[in-house]
Amino acid sequence: AIEADGTQTQYLSNRAQCLFEQGLYDRAEADLCRAIQLDGRDADLLYKRGITRYAQVRFAEAIADLKAALVFKPTPAHEADICYHLGVSYANLGKHNLAVPNYDQALNHTPGRPHYLHERAKSLQVIGEHEKALRDFTQVIDTQPTNARALFRRAFSFKAQCLYEEAAEDFEAAKEFAPDDPRLVVNYRKVYSVGCISLGPCGHEDPEPHVSPLLKA
Repeated sequence: AIEADGTQTQYLSNRAQCLFEQGLYDRAEADLCRAIQLDGRDADLLYKRGITRYAQVRFAEAIADLKAALVFKPTPAHEADICYHLGVSYANLGKHNLAVPNYDQALNHTPGRPHYLHERAKSLQVIGEHEKALRDFTQVIDTQPTNARALFRRAFSFKAQCLYEEAAEDFEAAKEFAPDDPRLVVNYRKVYSVGCISLGPCGHEDPEPHVSPLLKA
């Protein structure tokens, strides 16, 4: 279809989606760039290219595309994902103060998603907003009670608030739920002066609730 009519952005977008799903990000990006040359105001094309560049760990370029997508009014169903990936891209560049407002917007569009809350909690923690971070971490743990990564990071915010017993409980719980992860084993004397320990790049937290909020009671 593309060979017959290379001016149809939908054909290029559809092929890019197939290439993206196969992990062929360079080829997907090439199709999206071609489509955007034809229609540079198509928000969904900009969104797709932003996500493709995000997958290539090209965060600054992803941010430019995702911000442009918001300007040109994307499909409403995409807005939360755009804001989330803006937040994660900023966080991976170390710009946590810029990440937080984007996570806020993502959660405004789709409240309560565990990985949105988890990523916002981590950024809030880094910028010293520990009370807010604790609320987000706790909401994550309410729906993912065995999430060792959330327990581990929440411990640092408890520690920052001088809630040492709660911090110790979280450190021990994290170790119990992920016994094969040596990163979760802490030396309490050494960890006292550590603000937090990152467990890897942002954008890889569990998106699925393990406990229905309706069943918690």
